[in-house]
Order: sequence, then C-alpha cells, then structure tokens
Amino acid sequence: MLCGNSDDSPRKTLDRSTRITNNPGVEFAVCTQRGKVIGKTFAGTARVLAPTELAAVIGAKKRRYFMFRLIHLFKKDQVAIEITPNP
Repeated sequence: MLCGNSDDSPRKTLDRSTRITNNPGVEFAVCTQRGKVIGKTFAGTARVLAPTELAAVIGAKKRRYFMFRLIHLFKKDQVAIEITPNP
C-alpha cells in the first residue's frame, strides 16, 4: 500500500513515477488512511506499470470501488505502481 495524501496533485504523481523510474528502491509499511505508519517498515522494489497492465488495475478498482467509476470519468491520466518486497 502506498501511503500518501488524498490531495496528491498530478505534479506530485508525475514526480513520484519519475523517481521510481530512476530509482526503484522503496520502503513501505502498514499505515492509516492519513499516512501514519503503524507497522514495521520493509524494503522493496517498485515499478510503474505499462499502459497495457494499467487496464487490468482500473478494471479491478471499478469492480471493487463504486466511487472509482465516477472519478475515472473525469481523471484519465492515471498511473499504477507495483511494489515487490525484497527477500
């Protein structure tokens, strides 16, 4: 799970995906909806999904979250990030 603010601007998303493209090393942890870390931190590797893989992510989110259907009508420039834990 990526922890972040719900008010992330497109600029912040672009910066995050650019950083992951240049340096895929990340740390992740269990957190609250507000981003407060409440668990152990783990190291991992992240990658930005290709547009062909993004369709499956959007489809799953549409099935799971009703409000995502409405948001997706207006926000077309979406990015999905896959995080794999390091052994």
